[in-house]
Amino acid sequence: MKWAPLKNILNQGGMGSKVLVTSRIDKVSDVMGTLQHPYRLGNLAEHRCRLLFNKIAFAQAGNLSSQRRSELESIGEEIVRKCQHLPLAVEVMAGLLRGKGDVQEWQRILKNDIWDAEGDNPHIFLLSKGFVLSNSNHQLESAQETGSQYFDNLLVRSFFQPLNVDQRERYLMHDLIHDLARQFSRPYCCQVQDANDDISDPFHFRHASLLCKEVEKPLINILHNMSKRRLHTLLVPNEYLKDLKKQTLLNMFNTMTYIRVLDLSSTTILELPQSIQKLKLLRHLDLSKTDIRRLPDSLCNLYNLQTLKLLGCPWLFELPKDLSKLINLQHLELDDMFWHKITILPPGMGKLTPFAELARVSYQLRSGGLWD
Repeated sequence: MKWAPLKNILNQGGMGSKVLVTSRIDKVSDVMGTLQHPYRLGNLAEHRCRLLFNKIAFAQAGNLSSQRRSELESIGEEIVRKCQHLPLAVEVMAGLLRGKGDVQEWQRILKNDIWDAEGDNPHIFLLSKGFVLSNSNHQLESAQETGSQYFDNLLVRSFFQPLNVDQRERYLMHDLIHDLARQFSRPYCCQVQDANDDISDPFHFRHASLLCKEVEKPLINILHNMSKRRLHTLLVPNEYLKDLKKQTLLNMFNTMTYIRVLDLSSTTILELPQSIQKLKLLRHLDLSKTDIRRLPDSLCNLYNLQTLKLLGCPWLFELPKDLSKLINLQHLELDDMFWHKITILPPGMGKLTPFAELARVSYQLRSGGLWD
């Protein structure tokens, strides 16, 4: 939301009401037109940082001997100092070490050379080294469970923060953590905020996210400059209706033959070219909130496809008859609107052995009806 309309709403508050705004950006106070100079918070005092660190890091330390705890606390003090007295950095580092009593592991974190990384917040770069460490002693049943465990680890360690939006659970990143993620992933990931942005060194990144309203121009730039083996992910995650011409789609499918994740949601596409079958490595395809009329039969040749999202497609009345050929399909997401229009699913769908989730369909199934 822009500041001007929000300010008009806040001006309707009662006499004497106050609004407290926090930001790391000096320009915010100028835009808001505050009557007083902004109050600059200093860093947290060192003894309070130590208290915060110990409270989190030793929350599950009931079995530690007093000698071991003293040794870990000594290492923890040095880690706190390297966090430069920033509470968020202290909180995340403590969460990373919570429940871990191995002195060598704490020393490894303390002495890691990534503390010396360049950047506006070099102290926080260490977080990315240990957020998602797999446990070799625990065998997970599937990649989904592995991903779920990784996400839970990130959530516990304050990488993500839970948020309730319209009674739906969502997650956000603190801006410091977001800065970390962007800076650390910069050689491999590209975010395009504006259609006129200069996409620097496109030959090196493998994952692209187009956050602008106009996606045609930056997409053509990517397709023109990038080696076809490079791009693995293309996302257009914003809610704007994005114009995407058929010729651009054809160029995409002829060029991005190594793509794994493709998000075409909220675009103006009405149909997919048959050449989509060239994306042999595609695992995730999102066509939600489009006016697509039908899916090409060649889609059924994408044998590595695991997720197909078709939420909010008002003109889609049927699925390809050979959909059961997608032997690795695990998630087919269709909403209530689709189930009011369709009378039968393609034959053989029930034979997809790894099939794990059919969104919002279980109550619709009936013997001899939708499911074969």
